[in-house]
Amino acid sequence: MIAPFNDKGEPRVIKWTKVNAYNIEAYKKVFDAFWRFEVKHGFLKTDKHVDLSCLVVDTTKKSLRATGEGNIEIGFDKEIYFLCAAQIGKRFKDNLFHIYLDRRSTSEEHSLSAARDIMNLGARKHGDTRVWPFRRLAWDDPERCQALQVVDICIGALAYKLNGHYDQPDANKARKEMCDYILNKAKVFKPFETTKYSLRRFTVVHRDGSPYEPPRYIQLHREKKR
Repeated sequence: MIAPFNDKGEPRVIKWTKVNAYNIEAYKKVFDAFWRFEVKHGFLKTDKHVDLSCLVVDTTKKSLRATGEGNIEIGFDKEIYFLCAAQIGKRFKDNLFHIYLDRRSTSEEHSLSAARDIMNLGARKHGDTRVWPFRRLAWDDPERCQALQVVDICIGALAYKLNGHYDQPDANKARKEMCDYILNKAKVFKPFETTKYSLRRFTVVHRDGSPYEPPRYIQLHREKKR
């Protein structure tokens, strides 16, 4: 079990970087709770969904600074726009969205209101007839938003595979096991490729549409295995 509060009485936050042999079973239960949520709460009868959509950006090919024409924050906003307007918005055509992002440190107080407006105008430009489909785009804190904690361990597992940590000789055994548990249960058998559109619960979208190119040392490792 993972105690909900630490010794200081503060909310305990689960995250990928804390996965270890001691708590892995508790982390699996957290993922299972997310995976069974729709069935447990009868969402299937009401056509509601609890999904996870991941956008993979290969920053070795084009950094966020380059995407934002010199501004990392603009580059970040553009990637959020692509994931929400071009992917999630088109997939769920009858819904309105409140989007909460994991709060992060920035060089300046970064407002997302402009990004939200651009997303709505972009959706309209591409034929979306909904009135302001992206109603809210705001930062939130994992301490009070458990969904962000679930997202962290899921994308942590995906990144562990994509960034090559999984294939290193000294890879953390608990994280490898957790990575396999999440990706296999989500049927993400080819994390280096965009998942099929027919899949819904856990989707992976590669930004440029082409397969993600794993780090060079993974390629060499695979060549040795052949």
